Amino acid sequence: MSKTQIPTGGIADDAISEEHIDATAITGSTELAAVPASTDELLISDAGTLKRIDFTHMANWSLLATTAVSSSSASVDFDGYFSATYHYYRIFLQSVEMSANDDYLSVQMKLSGGYQTGSSDYFSARYGRKSNGNNNSADVATGDYDSNRVSLNNGAAYFTNDKNINGYVDVWNPLDSHHTLVSAKILYDLNEDIGQIEVGGGLKSTSAVTGIRFIAESGATIDAGTFRIYGFK
Repeated sequence: MSKTQIPTGGIADDAISEEHIDATAITGSTELAAVPASTDELLISDAGTLKRIDFTHMANWSLLATTAVSSSSASVDFDGYFSATYHYYRIFLQSVEMSANDDYLSVQMKLSGGYQTGSSDYFSARYGRKSNGNNNSADVATGDYDSNRVSLNNGAAYFTNDKNINGYVDVWNPLDSHHTLVSAKILYDLNEDIGQIEVGGGLKSTSAVTGIRFIAESGATIDAGTFRIYGFK
């Protein structure tokens, strides 16, 4: 049979194999040139059986929201993004600038009644290190049992003269019946020096957390930067 001829009665089941399909079936198609949408579908072989699968099953990380700050903001809030779909969440901070060089970021969490701001609502522990001039450095190891926020510094302006802030904050199991915990790794650009701090902390409540807020520590504002929240399955 000619390869350009279709037999009487049509093509039999399982008659088409890899030798009948040219690579141009893929390379000649329109390029997507973007991250696939959740409804985009792929064709796979599941133990020898062809099946289709949509992209939601292919990606562990999902971008839930992006906030880009271009002028003075008292806070950056992510409300309503926590759900049973994801195990934990990561918020990336990119080129965040404060209105005062000696200020830095903290986080607060939201319950059904609003953001928790009591003087003993949070606990945290922090460890960091910074360079200080030519071959000098300093360590920081601090913590708070009673605080109105989880500080992403050491509770004082240890990383002073910061030019911009980069890093990430993780939120662990915000909807379960334990204390909601956060962890973070933050880098401070200190005008030719560098500061790094790692943070672990939490909210003294076992109620479901519905949001997270980034605020300045000492009354400054957030003047620039991009915040992206991802959910991890």
